Amino acid sequence: MILQRSAACVLVLLLAASTGCGADKGGVGDATGQGSTKGSGGKSGSSGFTFDIPDGGANNGTSGGLGGNGSGENSNCEPNLTGIVRDFTPKHADFESYSGSGASKGIVKDELGADRKPVYAQMGAFTDPKNGKQVTSKQTYDQWYRDTDGINIRIEHRLTLTKQANGISSFDSNAFFPADGKGFGDFGTSGHNFHFTFELHTEFVYQGGEVFTFKGDDDLWVFINGKLALDLGGLHSSVEQSVNLDAIAATFGLAKNGKYNLELFHAERHTNQSNFRIDTNINFTNCDAIIID
Repeated sequence: MILQRSAACVLVLLLAASTGCGADKGGVGDATGQGSTKGSGGKSGSSGFTFDIPDGGANNGTSGGLGGNGSGENSNCEPNLTGIVRDFTPKHADFESYSGSGASKGIVKDELGADRKPVYAQMGAFTDPKNGKQVTSKQTYDQWYRDTDGINIRIEHRLTLTKQANGISSFDSNAFFPADGKGFGDFGTSGHNFHFTFELHTEFVYQGGEVFTFKGDDDLWVFINGKLALDLGGLHSSVEQSVNLDAIAATFGLAKNGKYNLELFHAERHTNQSNFRIDTNINFTNCDAIIID
């Protein structure tokens, strides 16, 4: 089931003058939907994180700031990046059970299922030649991003991206614990709830020049237009990977000015650390949360 939550908008008419909802969202985009940041190529980064911006990037003045769709429509809203955290206990077969020293590719298939969830690529256990066993079975994996009584507890969580002066929108946390104090509770005396998954569905208009970069641990899969764009599955320390949308446009079926889905699936499965960083010049356009049950 796909639900979009409508943001409240009150239209006030006084003496034949009207104002629209969200017109005063300073720093997001002006009332006409015209962006002011022009992509000029180059790199930005901090703490060793590098983000490559193609020359003539997507922020060329045609988008309405963060969340603008290039046409002025809904250009003053902030993109609603609300996703679903599912909290597990360390007793789950896939959590706190395995380890690895790098990403294990191939845990999921290259395309999302009809229900817009990742499709586990095996029937039994998934074992990586380098990192060993990573997932117990299709049955256990299918619980990661689906509400399952007695197995997980569902919690809504909203990411807020901060737009930098260079036009890159970022979220960066070396202590990403959206389930702290919730669900089944924190792990032991750690003060944090480590055992959870996070599922996020967004929309954007492809304009050319967009790049999406993730750095973190553990499992991370990003699908664009239903196809696997980033594959960082398995138990691992913080790793980084980027996708340049221009480079995949032909094979992923992306056309300029077309609207597409970007869908992210993450898991934090082991009590070491929880790093989660996104840097992108993609302008997400969904003003309402996209929740898929």
